Amino acid sequence: MKFYSTSAVEILPKFPGGIQKFHDFLKKNYVIPKEIMDDEDSRGGVFATIKIEKDGSLSEIKILGDFGCGSGKELERVLRLSPNWIPAIKDGNPVRCLYSIPYYVQ
Repeated sequence: MKFYSTSAVEILPKFPGGIQKFHDFLKKNYVIPKEIMDDEDSRGGVFATIKIEKDGSLSEIKILGDFGCGSGKELERVLRLSPNWIPAIKDGNPVRCLYSIPYYVQ
């Protein structure tokens, strides 16, 4: 099934309430694995892609990189909790869109 990159759509997909609400959602729901809590040096970025479907649901969550200790699995778990997004628009119609997510554990 065809999907578009964010550069190929007219209107980007959007988390309900905007990107700051998305960051708030991640921060509220992401549970830092114990190994990371105990070692400040083992924190860093987790990078994922998701496909936002025409109905706003998320699919094909892929972790592209993490820093170990279950950090990627935890981001995947949280993304599965996400409410539906407002889908991308191309030619006036909702379309499937690939979206990249960087998340930094502090």
